[in-house]
Amino acid sequence: MILKEYPEIFVESISYTTRAPRPDEVNGKSYYFVTEEEFNKMVKEDKFLEYCLVHGHYYGTAKSEVERIAKENKVRAKVFTG
Repeated sequence: MILKEYPEIFVESISYTTRAPRPDEVNGKSYYFVTEEEFNKMVKEDKFLEYCLVHGHYYGTAKSEVERIAKENKVRAKVFTG
């Protein structure tokens, strides 16, 4: 709701995950879907602001995603689905 009411202020943050996409999810819109190997490489390269293991899958917010949003002078919001 906040993203729709205040698009000039808020923008959705897209996280990375190692889980498979659900039928209605789109890579680069819902999440960035990557392999565990790719995710671990990003961890070693210090590309995440934060990350965690949830129900056997990794999720993380890339520094580049936060930088993208900051360049737009907006506030990061995350929409959680299902």
